[in-house]
Amino acid sequence: MKRKVADCFKVDDRGAVAATYALSLFALIAVAGIGFDYARLAGMDSELQNAADQAALAGVTQLDQKTGACARATNAAIALLNNQSRLANDGVLSEVQINGGSTITVAADICSDETPGVRFWTDKDKSELADSDAEAAFIEVIVDDRVARYAFTPIVGALNDELNAAAMAGLGSAICKVPPLMICSPDPLAPFNASVKKGWGIKATGGGTWAPGAFGFLEVGDGTKEDVIIALAYGDANLDCAPLDGTQAEPGNDTNFYRALNTRFDIYDFSKGSGTTLGPCYDGDCPPAPNVTKDLVNFNTTFNGANACKITYNNNGWGFPANRFFPKVRNTATETAGTIHDADGVSAMGLGRDLCHYTSYGASCKSLNGLGAKDPTSRYGNGYWARGDYFQKYHTSLASVATTVASAGTNPATWTRYETYLWELGKLQVPNGAGGFTTVPGGAVPTANLAAGQRTTPVCQPAAVGGIDRRVLTVAVVKNCASLTPSTEIEVDEWVDVFLVEPVAIGISDKSESDNGRENNVIYVEVIGPASLGGKNGAGGPQEIRRDVPYLVQ
Repeated sequence: MKRKVADCFKVDDRGAVAATYALSLFALIAVAGIGFDYARLAGMDSELQNAADQAALAGVTQLDQKTGACARATNAAIALLNNQSRLANDGVLSEVQINGGSTITVAADICSDETPGVRFWTDKDKSELADSDAEAAFIEVIVDDRVARYAFTPIVGALNDELNAAAMAGLGSAICKVPPLMICSPDPLAPFNASVKKGWGIKATGGGTWAPGAFGFLEVGDGTKEDVIIALAYGDANLDCAPLDGTQAEPGNDTNFYRALNTRFDIYDFSKGSGTTLGPCYDGDCPPAPNVTKDLVNFNTTFNGANACKITYNNNGWGFPANRFFPKVRNTATETAGTIHDADGVSAMGLGRDLCHYTSYGASCKSLNGLGAKDPTSRYGNGYWARGDYFQKYHTSLASVATTVASAGTNPATWTRYETYLWELGKLQVPNGAGGFTTVPGGAVPTANLAAGQRTTPVCQPAAVGGIDRRVLTVAVVKNCASLTPSTEIEVDEWVDVFLVEPVAIGISDKSESDNGRENNVIYVEVIGPASLGGKNGAGGPQEIRRDVPYLVQ
């Protein structure tokens, strides 16, 4: 019996796969096309992101807070891009660009002008746009849009897609080879402004703590006391740098910290024993400054004894002179820069503290410097020191020095202690009005008075030669002291260069000295000005101690 044709279709399924394949072919081609085009898109995204990253890193290196920083950063980011997009196929140039590749004119404070593709921020959280070169700390760059025209995806209706990329960069900064010292800002809500406080004396340590557990020292290196001692004493301390934007306060207050710092004054008040942290100082690792004129005297003539270079307060080592500088009571009606405050025949003196830091002067520093309740213990002076006494003791008189240096257009009646120190070394320079500097003539380190025990140049160890000045320190001005704990990172308002005025007194037993304001364990310094870190602030020089490294934020 013959089968009907219709019945054959019911039982014969040959060719069914071809029909299924034909029906699914559209979807299969679409999936393959999407995969191909997505790979192109992902590759182009990587190209653009790499370009944005490198442009941001190039731009941020120009953010030095100086005039034109934002413009220079913008141009650095734009000019850097030599990257080519191999996967963009929009018919334009293959180069990846910012602002169409057009640089801008370098001008002051264009930070807020928002050049297309470049923005500047004050913080990494992008909460506030920078309004000036001084505020710009982070740069964000956005490369120009590029188009990827799809090869297969148009089958499902997608023709092309636009991509760009953004990156943000900042500078990671560290401060290196500086003594780990800090002071608390008297007003954490206002800038410290070291330029205004130039010449002010400050008790950097002593008199209790700046904050709970904060004695005036910072952690350095591995955070051990030994590393703090090394940083304070050694001429070349091989320690890790500290982050510029904050480290932690050193909770300890070891007497060896002060012994370490006194090496800068030719005082070696510790054992020669090998294996001790300070032992290498006797081998020249802790040189004194070339000018160590101070109010401590030493009658030892051979300097071979075990105590010859220690503070002993007797004739065997360093001690106070017979007739010390004790200023008379303040008299505002008659005082001038050249006033002699102690006419009783001072045996030996150093550059001395601010007069208000001597009890005999009878005036409160906080009432003279304008800080009042912001400086409750009068740690800050007012910059008024005994110029007249010092110049009369070592350089005939203030008036005679004024005559000697008049040709340089400067007046010693306004000099700080640091400027006086530089003049004695023949290193004081003043602007000459022609864009350069003139070395002020006539300076000389005071002549040693052996009969009085006065030593003005080093006798215990050879003086430091070249390099960083051993009596110039860089300290952190901290603005979060009220909330500071041993585990809290400090917030640095400003790094400040200071001058080490006098040796640290250790173990004073002389009541007349302590009654006159000379306290144990006080590091007394004078403000020079904003730190010359060799980075953002100042022109650098021998004190260059800053290291900046660009890094990507996002």
